Amino acid sequence: IRNVLRHLLTPMLEKDFGTELEFLQALQTQTEVLKNNLDPAESKILQQLQVELQTTADSAELSPIRRFLRREARIEAVRFGLNAVKNVGGNAVDALVEARQKVEEISDFMEFLKILDFNRMNKRMLETLVKCGAFDSFRPNRAQLLNVLDHAIHLAQEFQRAEDGSQQSLFDLMDESEARQTETQLELPDIRDWSLKERLRLEKEALGFYVSGHPLDQYASDVKALATSSADILTGIHKEGDNVSIAGIVVEKTIRLTKNSEKFAIVRLEDLRGILELPIYSRIYNDYGHLLEMDEPLLVRGRISFRDDEFGLVADRLELLSQVRSEKALSMTICIDQERMPPEQLRHLRGIFQKYQGSQEVHFRVITESDASVMIQTPMQVQLNPRMMDELEELWKEQTALFTYA
Repeated sequence: IRNVLRHLLTPMLEKDFGTELEFLQALQTQTEVLKNNLDPAESKILQQLQVELQTTADSAELSPIRRFLRREARIEAVRFGLNAVKNVGGNAVDALVEARQKVEEISDFMEFLKILDFNRMNKRMLETLVKCGAFDSFRPNRAQLLNVLDHAIHLAQEFQRAEDGSQQSLFDLMDESEARQTETQLELPDIRDWSLKERLRLEKEALGFYVSGHPLDQYASDVKALATSSADILTGIHKEGDNVSIAGIVVEKTIRLTKNSEKFAIVRLEDLRGILELPIYSRIYNDYGHLLEMDEPLLVRGRISFRDDEFGLVADRLELLSQVRSEKALSMTICIDQERMPPEQLRHLRGIFQKYQGSQEVHFRVITESDASVMIQTPMQVQLNPRMMDELEELWKEQTALFTYA
């Protein structure tokens, strides 16, 4: 949903609307534009959103986005959304919805499993739901849930057998107090949650799109400094022949052969404003084709082309965005909140910087208790390679880093 809304709303931010009706009409127009640029699962969400937009425009009540995302969501909308999850069929979705309707409130993962119909829901389906965040309200650490899922399913099934009365379970070997104590015990291992990169990868695997964010989010300042956007290319802001760069993630690629049996690729590249289809011709593919397999944000340099009444981009060079940052960023500024600066974390931070010494400057932007922003320049210099950035994220997930370029 977040991915669809990003594509839908970002172009709207540059426009002024006199009335809510004008806003709704523009949104409906934008949904038509998006239809051919989304994955099948995203298209399902867009279709549901179109229904909500039409209903809202007709009744002139709530803002469409508030209406679509409000907490009092209809069960049919919930069922519709879950059907987009891969490997989870309609029967399993019905089992989830029915389990949710059995009690007024469920705050524990085990309590939910104990009322789930395992004749219609299996382990593989639950694994997929954990990966896409369906149970984050119970336990936001998805790595913990996936680690204990086997045991949790076993406990829930044993509990259901004991409740049935006609089947024997392990609880029959215990007295009533022991059984009651055991049936709800689910010890969670003390393990770190997945990194944002791993979380996004598993969401894409489960849904076909991202939920927690986008792989480009951590490169926001890099993209602003280095690249244009898919929307700017497609709307003709650049002239034919202009040299431009675009940063994105490969969401689809087709490998073909020329008449001379040389490989080339047609790639769909997604950035934060849409999807751009571009050719990677044989000479460029031979040099950079391996980067298309890495599922990493890329910086694509090329020339604007105008063909069949459409603007596009012909790629001349592909680079890993992380490598561009490592080689060309001048400095890194870490934004931190003064109230969230434990001395122990600062010591670990200093240790990371000493481990990865280099030539790129490190600064801090500190938000004080009075919400003032103070810039602190340091003598530290580091090498901004992907390994260091991974360690920074593991240490301090909630902090933001900005990067400057020449």
